[in-house]
Amino acid sequence: MTTDGMIKGDMIKGNMIKIDGLHVNLPGFSLQGIDLALAQGEFFCLLGPTGAGKTLILESVAGIIPIAAGRIGVAGRDVTGLPPERRGVGIVYQDCALFPHLNVARNIQFGLRYHGRQSREARARYQDLVERLGLVPLLQRSVARLSGGEKQRVALARALVTAPRVLLLDEPLAALDPCFREEIRSLFSSLHRETGLTVLMVTHDFTDAHRLADRVAILNNGRIEQTDTVAGVFRKPATAFVAEFVGMKNLLPVRVAGGRMAIGDWALPMSATTVSVMWRRSGRKMFTCGRQPMRPGVRRRASREPFRPLPIRAPLPT
Repeated sequence: MTTDGMIKGDMIKGNMIKIDGLHVNLPGFSLQGIDLALAQGEFFCLLGPTGAGKTLILESVAGIIPIAAGRIGVAGRDVTGLPPERRGVGIVYQDCALFPHLNVARNIQFGLRYHGRQSREARARYQDLVERLGLVPLLQRSVARLSGGEKQRVALARALVTAPRVLLLDEPLAALDPCFREEIRSLFSSLHRETGLTVLMVTHDFTDAHRLADRVAILNNGRIEQTDTVAGVFRKPATAFVAEFVGMKNLLPVRVAGGRMAIGDWALPMSATTVSVMWRRSGRKMFTCGRQPMRPGVRRRASREPFRPLPIRAPLPT
């Protein structure tokens, strides 16, 4: 690392978040060798089942929990040993984590005590945020009297008022009803588009990923199973776990021998790695390898009902 705190060598130009070999050890659970790189202005989602370690990655970037090994870079700086207030990140939790003894205005301004409360730039940023997020009529209200959507807007304003380089979102929509969820989702999308802020978001909701994310990572038991675009994860899952997690039901075991692969009782040549299942509305399914499929023992006959291909990718052993 250079004397000015920049990560030397492996910090790829343009990356806003760089995680190298992150390990976090907790009783009964650990993050193991997490590597991630987020480009400047990227909206990135972490997906995975409950207990996979998604929130631990966010809290490691924020500096809230100690790490056992690895390095974390934000905006080209190695922040691994820095306290949270010096990392240039803001975080919004699912339950908002607002201070119950402070009103809306004082909640939003809380972080400014560490970032120049009286500066002209800070005051202008505060005013812009409360107006943009529709919080002006609520500034003197107790947070106990806010709706779920209002609490999320206050938490978002508090995270953004310190002008972070990175925004961390820990399932911010999970506790909201559908009406508020769509409102806040649209708010995140517009803020990201207007500000170009780099966002790392934890979610269980595939709709969030489809609507907001440029790329996603799928976690399972403290490890990353796949990192790809949203379309790439859903269309070409890298592992059986990812396929099952994104909802694929047709997972077929493949046996390979003598230059052919066998799926059940059907043997296919090794020339293709994609098996197509042809189906009709009647529900009959037949495997094919480039020719019109036929049911065994039934003569071919014309039909007005077209066959439809459904690609199923089965990785072959090397």
